[in-house]
Amino acid sequence: MTFSPSADNFLTEPGRPEMVFASSPEGLVSKGDIQAMKRFLMFSGDQKGQDQARNALLQAATNNLACTPAKRVMRMRLYGWPVSVAYRNGVQMPSSVGLGTPQQPQVLLKLRELWSRAFGAASGVLVSPLSACTHLNSVLSANPILLRDCVRHGVSLLAGKALDKAWTFETGASKFEQASPELPAAFMFGSYVCWDFDGPEPKLELTADVKLEMHQLSRALFSSQADSVTFVRVGSPVVYHKAITQAQGLQLAAMLHRSVDIGRGLAWTYRLDGERLKIEAMFQDPNSEDDPDFCVEWSYDSSWRPSTHLGEIGLMLELEALGLQKREHGDAIKNNLQSAEIFSKFH
Repeated sequence: MTFSPSADNFLTEPGRPEMVFASSPEGLVSKGDIQAMKRFLMFSGDQKGQDQARNALLQAATNNLACTPAKRVMRMRLYGWPVSVAYRNGVQMPSSVGLGTPQQPQVLLKLRELWSRAFGAASGVLVSPLSACTHLNSVLSANPILLRDCVRHGVSLLAGKALDKAWTFETGASKFEQASPELPAAFMFGSYVCWDFDGPEPKLELTADVKLEMHQLSRALFSSQADSVTFVRVGSPVVYHKAITQAQGLQLAAMLHRSVDIGRGLAWTYRLDGERLKIEAMFQDPNSEDDPDFCVEWSYDSSWRPSTHLGEIGLMLELEALGLQKREHGDAIKNNLQSAEIFSKFH
């Protein structure tokens, strides 16, 4: 039996090296056959084995080798940096927000600086932010092929190739998303992070000042008019597919915050419908039998999300609830939160 060392020791069929590569996570991602990838998951054993296989495929999709015009070989990885934004009034916004336009070149320059500082401005590390940030709804079902294509775009950029257009995760016509005081928006900033082939992998060093400046930049970027944004939450840069889960937690945490302010509970439920996971979150009055106020619904292919991601979202909500309990004017807020915590459990 032959092993592919770059595929976390997943078993492959014995044969020629090219056959071994073709059946490895790297080979499957390179080929781009989504059904073959799903079969790879299905035949990887129990839930733990499938999670390992899924992680290997996503790692293969978000990592690549790149070469600068000076023939400097580098490793490249796609990272995401999620933020959530709450608005004072209802707004409509594009699902993809361009950055660094001719009218605002300083935005992309500032993002490049913040990404670099988030990784300690280490010597030999290059960062190249994506030129658009994307609404969470547009990347919930991001699969290895979409992530692979984004990374390939970055490889071409680093090589100095002229590209027809900037990368966008939008697979069809541009859409618009709604946001309101009860429905905060979540967006994903992205960046290619590159380091020398033989150099150490860059480590995240997200300091308080970098997070504050990212907060200020996000508020300015998403404010359509003075005081239109009530608050912004900034997450931490992580590999892109993991940042999607973090963005979900940030959005629901912002909704939990709002539910306490209006004296309601936040209920969220999930169910699996074939390969699609459906999540609903809504405000609910714990003292009323009226139907809950529907707020948000997500439906996405669960094949490319780890089995633990619902638990990670739940943990973010629990931490948010604990933080709210510690706010000033404690007792009244604590009483409101008892319902919010109960309603936030899976059921």
